[in-house]
Order: sequence, then structure tokens, then C-alpha cells
Amino acid sequence: MNKADRHIHVVVQDDLVYYSNSFVLSLIAALYTSFGIIPMAIIDVYTVIFQYVYFGIHKIPKLYRSDYFAVDRHKLKNLNFTQKLSCIYCGYANGVAAFAKAVVERMEQYSCAIKHLSEPKGQNHQSKFYERKEFE
Repeated sequence: MNKADRHIHVVVQDDLVYYSNSFVLSLIAALYTSFGIIPMAIIDVYTVIFQYVYFGIHKIPKLYRSDYFAVDRHKLKNLNFTQKLSCIYCGYANGVAAFAKAVVERMEQYSCAIKHLSEPKGQNHQSKFYERKEFE
């Protein structure tokens, strides 16, 4: 093999290494995301059961789970299969997170509507809660 052939071989080999690393990294990311569906489904089922039990006992108005989900981006035509799966997962995962947060916020509004000493991020719903000094 002469020097020019060796150079071409190295370039091709480098491209193959790049593509194989890219594929391996994409595969790892896809598998990691896929396994994430299990805890998301558990949280989803738990939140639905929790809402029916807790809200039912305390006569708290129930939330509609479907209001928190938007799984539609996978219908876009220019996405490949992996991107479509990612869009489905993200839509579902964000829906589960939003629904779970809304259920806990509603529980808090009816069960413990007292402001915290600090104002943590993402707790805007507490702005109308009672002042703490009223209970000290």
C-alpha cells in the first residue's frame, strides 16, 4: 500500500469511526430514553390513582389528565423514525410531569394553603396562599 492509499484508508477509517461513534452514542441515548418510559408510566399511573383516592376522600375537584398532554409532533413529515419516537416520549413525559405537578398543586391549595418562608422557583401558585404569620 503506497502513501496515498494509506491516507485514503485513514480518512475512510476516521469517517467510519465518526459514524460508528455517532451511532453508538445515538443508540445509548435512545436506550436511556426508552428506559425512562418505565418510571414515567409508574408516575402517571400513581398520579391518576392518587387523584381519585385523595381528591375523592376530600371532595376536591378532579383535574382532567388529557388537558396536560400534547402528543402530536410525531406527525410532522420531515422527521425520521428516531425523531418521531423522541417527540412521542417528550410529549408524554412533559404531560406526565405537568399533570403530576397540577395534582400536587391542587392538593396543596386545599390541604395546606400557607406560604413558605422562602419563595422557591416554580411555586407561583402559592402567591394567593395565606401568610405564615396568621398560623404562628
